[in-house]
This record gives sequence, C-alpha cells and structure tokens, in this order.
Amino acid sequence: MKKTIGIIGAGILGRLISLFFHQKDNDVHLFDQGDFLPRKGCSLTAAGMIAPFCEMEYSHPEIANLGIESFELWDQITAFLGGEINYDKKGTLVLAHSQDKKELLRLKEIINKHFPGKEIYQEVKAKEYEQVSIEDGLFFPFEGQIDPLDIFSAFNRELFPKLKGLYFNTRVEEINTNKIKANNKIYSFDLVIDCRGLEAKLEDLRGVRGELLLVRAPDVKLTRPIRLMHPRYPIYIAPRRDHKFLIGATSVESTSMEPITVRSTLELLSAAFSVNPGFSEANILESRVGLRPCFSNHLPRIFLEDGLIRANGLYRHGYLISPMIAKLVVDYAVDGKIPKGYESFFKENP
Repeated sequence: MKKTIGIIGAGILGRLISLFFHQKDNDVHLFDQGDFLPRKGCSLTAAGMIAPFCEMEYSHPEIANLGIESFELWDQITAFLGGEINYDKKGTLVLAHSQDKKELLRLKEIINKHFPGKEIYQEVKAKEYEQVSIEDGLFFPFEGQIDPLDIFSAFNRELFPKLKGLYFNTRVEEINTNKIKANNKIYSFDLVIDCRGLEAKLEDLRGVRGELLLVRAPDVKLTRPIRLMHPRYPIYIAPRRDHKFLIGATSVESTSMEPITVRSTLELLSAAFSVNPGFSEANILESRVGLRPCFSNHLPRIFLEDGLIRANGLYRHGYLISPMIAKLVVDYAVDGKIPKGYESFFKENP
C-alpha cells in the first residue's frame, strides 16, 4: 500500500532512505535546511571510504558487520543512480612508521579475534602496491571508496525529479507524530523520518569534529585509499580525479566549527609528505570541517514512535553503514517488525 513519507535531513542517510522508500512506490517528501549540495554538512566533509575492517581498531564489530552488508547495497545503489560515480573496490593500504608499528599489530590482533581463520588482510611490501615511502603495511582487498560529491550529484540528477516533494533551504520548526511544521505550514504524512544529525538535538548525542584538506598533487600517483596509523587519530589519504587528494583526520574530540587549525594542517600535510614526498609541491585547494553525530557508545540508533522514526549517530561511519541503516528503517516501516538480528540498534522513544 502506497504511503506518504516525510523525511527531514538530506545528508547521505536521508537520501538513501528517500531512495529505498521511492523504490517501494511510496510518495516521498524530502526536507532540508541547506542546499542541494550542502558544503557545510558532514556528508560532504567526508572521504567516503568503505573500510569495514580497517575501522575495527576504533569501532565496535557491529560496525564492521553493517559495513560489509552495506558494501553489497552500494553496488545496487550506484547501478540505479548511474552516471559517472567514482566508486571502486581496489582495497585499502594501511601504513605505519616504525615507531607506530605496534598499532599495526594491534589492528591485526583485533581482526584475527573477530574473523578467525579468514583472510581479511595481507601483510605486504607497501611499495609494490603504491608509490609510498613506507616499507611495510597491511593490504585490505575487500574495501573501497565512493566520492561523496559524485553520489550527491547523482541523487540530485536521478532521484530528486522522481520524488513527490522537495523542500530545500527550508528550516523545520517542529516535528510531531505524522506531522512536520515548516514555513509556518503543517505537512501531514503517514510516516515522518528524522535523520538530521546534530540538528535533531537528541539526548546523549554529541558532535565529533572531522577535518580535511583537498589538494592537487600532479607528482603523486596513488590509486587507492591510504590510512596512516597515528598516535592521536587515524589519518587518511583518498585519491580523486585530476590528481586531487583528500587528506583528513576523522575523529577530533571537539564540537568547534571554526576553520581548520594550523596544528591540524601541519600534521595532515606532514603525514602526507611522509607517505609520498610528492605532496611537498601540492596545491591546497580547500579545507573543510564538519561535526559527526555520535552517541556515547559510538553506535547508531533508530528510535521508534507511532508515526515517527528517528535515525541518528552514524559518527564517522556515514558512507560505511548508511545503506544498511537506511534499509533497516525502511524494512521496519514496511513490515512493522524489527529486522531479526538487528534488535540492538532499535530503541523506544528518545
């Protein structure tokens, strides 16, 4: 039976929920306070790495499981959206300087514990895979990346013209069961989905800062994401088209939205230079900061009320787990039952 669905928040989660409801022949209305390409949202302040195993050093095994399942969904999502989406599965190369080798050992121990007997990674000579200065590393062949700007543009082009209603640059003033108040008007729906991230202002939800630099480095040739173990936070280098690279750190315990600091800039650029000296001649094109919504246990939650579902807390795992979180929300809305095996993510009223 066709339903009217009101979705608040057009980050990556809101867009995927909109897509899945649309594919089930529902009338979808999407609200967001920003523009179609929101430069200030955390969904576009991301590298789009789909790395369920690398993340296990810092995250719960449940995140890895959601990520593995989401990877399969990304194949279907990108096929539906079509166009030129930078989406690949070339794996991830994890590196560590000699003083940080213990971090590599720790990552291996965690993965071996949770995936005993499975060949999740390979111990490799890193220089045989990429043009890097560091000798040893771990290669994770079952990982990849997706370009957030590409996927957002594809949603704008392929999905949005098919939705029933689009309300961008619109601030939602109030949410109630089956109702959204915006622009001094009440909109009624069979179901409302709230996935606004920090704007939802839920109890126990905080922001964790992410910082990145976009550079152009014609002298650097990297074909897959590089992760560099670091004592303060994980640092990544993600290749893009036209000799561009994203250099970032994904979890700084701060809620500041001030521009990137000198300290962070120096650390990120020094880390990149230590991986490949070609970054010394790179041009800095842009810096970005964003706040990831995070609960105290670093796991996502789906809150259930009559006529209202709130999905939040994707933290630094937005592109890794958002397809499965979106699927769980839609499956519950359609079937009226919590999907078996995923009960821990569902909660009663927030």
